[in-house]
Amino acid sequence: MELVNKAIIDRKLYHRIMEAMPDNQWRAIVALARIGALRCPSEVLSLRWRDIDWSGGWMNVRSPKNEHHPGKEARQVPLFAELRKILTEAFELTPDGAEHVIWKPELRSGIQGPRGWQNGNLRGRFNHFLQSSGIPQICKPFQSMRSSRENEMVEEYPLKCVVDWVGHDIKVAAKHYLDSSSEEHHQKAVLGHEKVTQNPTHAVTEIGGNGVRAGKSQENEK
Repeated sequence: MELVNKAIIDRKLYHRIMEAMPDNQWRAIVALARIGALRCPSEVLSLRWRDIDWSGGWMNVRSPKNEHHPGKEARQVPLFAELRKILTEAFELTPDGAEHVIWKPELRSGIQGPRGWQNGNLRGRFNHFLQSSGIPQICKPFQSMRSSRENEMVEEYPLKCVVDWVGHDIKVAAKHYLDSSSEEHHQKAVLGHEKVTQNPTHAVTEIGGNGVRAGKSQENEK
């Protein structure tokens, strides 16, 4: 099966991926990458149970990638409601004495090499699960999850909050992660938010004479 190079992992695909995962540890990996927007494997596998503030609703995410930059070695990420649900299940299934959220030895082996963090075989195994479920494999699945979540969050939260949570400089986010090519955005700009969200297929207007009147979409006239 051919690899998809750059994938937008929307909510529909995310839920399909979650269903394809074999156990809670894998679902936690996917949720931390797609909902928490954590870097995988470094930040996902560095997350410890003591880093989670359940009552305050925060995760203290250590960032090995930025540990040499003062003030950027860790950041706070909200414990999003849907992520809390997955992590609560993971906590209940964690054996006594396990320090990390992702604790299974087979998921952690080969991840830290002499040159630092490396993928190990997480990506290969992840794509195997996708292929077994009839989902196209993704060339950079964890990066695609992270960028998809960042684009999703800017629709709901101030940009400054989003880049702080994701751990990006605004310029880096704008250049490499944020996508402004959404057809939905174009439709909202042209037709107005309410028309697009209420009935996008009948929101086409036709200008003629001295006014504007509603018309059928080109698609519905086929």
